[in-house]
Amino acid sequence: MLDRQRTRRESPHAVRVEDVIPAEILDGVADARSASRKIQAVKDFYAKIARDSAGALALLSPALVEGTAGELVRTWSAMDAIDVQEADTQIKPDGSILAVATLHRPDGALVRVTQLFRVADSGGLITEAELVSAQYM
Repeated sequence: MLDRQRTRRESPHAVRVEDVIPAEILDGVADARSASRKIQAVKDFYAKIARDSAGALALLSPALVEGTAGELVRTWSAMDAIDVQEADTQIKPDGSILAVATLHRPDGALVRVTQLFRVADSGGLITEAELVSAQYM
């Protein structure tokens, strides 16, 4: 009777994922999920700049809000639109995100910006943001 009350986790016949799938594959899956979350955090950041600058600032670490990154958010919030160029946005081997976006200025001009971001592994907070380039198109 006691055996029937065991939970699935306590079962002597349970198979652990680690015993079936090599650690390298599990690590790769975890890395892919982490990369996807980091890229999504950057996309969310850009999406919020154009419509909710306070929301965009909330995605930055406090040190960034007070610095140049915070100034850029406040300036870029005046843009008509910001389009992330997904084909050009990538995760680097060190885990940073290289993001490319097109800013649509109110006067009709387009500016292509490239930024390098670091995103916290937990919480999705952007901890570093560096403007790599900005070019009028």
